[in-house]
Amino acid sequence: MAATRTTAAMDGVLDELDTLGVSDERMKDLQRSEFYALHKKADTAQISEKCGDSAERASKPYSKALPRDARDFALLFMRQIVDAYRLPESSRGAAQVLLDAYTAQAEDAVDGLVLGLPSLCISLVGLMTKLDSIKGAPAPFQRFAYQQGAEFAKFLRSRGYSVEDPIENDLPEYEKRVLKVMAWQVRLSSAEDWTQMFCSRFNILTRRVWESSCSWIQQRSGVILIALARLRPTSEAFPPHMVATGLFGLRLVSARLLPAAVLKPKRISDADWADTFKCLGDALPAQASPLDGSAVKEHIPRLLQFLTMAVGMGLPDVLDAVDVVSEAVRELAENAAS
Repeated sequence: MAATRTTAAMDGVLDELDTLGVSDERMKDLQRSEFYALHKKADTAQISEKCGDSAERASKPYSKALPRDARDFALLFMRQIVDAYRLPESSRGAAQVLLDAYTAQAEDAVDGLVLGLPSLCISLVGLMTKLDSIKGAPAPFQRFAYQQGAEFAKFLRSRGYSVEDPIENDLPEYEKRVLKVMAWQVRLSSAEDWTQMFCSRFNILTRRVWESSCSWIQQRSGVILIALARLRPTSEAFPPHMVATGLFGLRLVSARLLPAAVLKPKRISDADWADTFKCLGDALPAQASPLDGSAVKEHIPRLLQFLTMAVGMGLPDVLDAVDVVSEAVRELAENAAS
């Protein structure tokens, strides 16, 4: 009888994961797409073997295909166009991931990438409209995009870059180029998308006992994820899934669902570990902490299991992700202070 109830409960969990679009199969598909998009000339065998191997990715330097200032302004420009096209907020993050993935994969030299950067940005947002099933942007918004693109090109030229003004007739060609370089892997999830999925999965797996904590985690993660995306380009060493995993783990500690010592990577000193949470600036919400993980030790193994199930990674990879994100968070604080 007990086994029957357990099976029925598990079936209910799987059904809910599927209904909300956050099933194990869906997550694995998104992980494969992300891996394929960020690993140059990766074949199917490599994808199957290495997808989710954050330790290997974290050991590699992240890509700097575009000069930092040119990339920063490109992200701001795409944000303007996303707002003008009235696309979902998630499209901003998706366009940023696609920009980084494309510039890392393209054979163009850096000068060539910058030369057509305004047209590339417009084409990437144009692809977002198609992925979001929007039947083309209205003419006024298209005109706005090209007007702002010309201003963007002018600004980049003032910074010493050689840049061409965007030409509307070139847009289809740029879209084709992106699709070819990315092998049609253009529907990529941002770290914000992954965080939303993790929170949904964690809620379902824990029967929503800590739903208020997950809401707090999601609300507090958006700003820091945007800042991390600006700090480091998306790459095989800094992929959105890993970034979201690392921050999700840190936020579980901040929400007092897990004690800090449980997720502390061995490589990080006690001082740096403390600085990580200081840099995050988390105020621990008592109302979102029905369980004090530091006191109720018998719950820790189960919560760690829910964490690994929610993010689709083993605990060693989760710790690697926490390590990488902790370092990036401290770097953010150092940059802000300098």
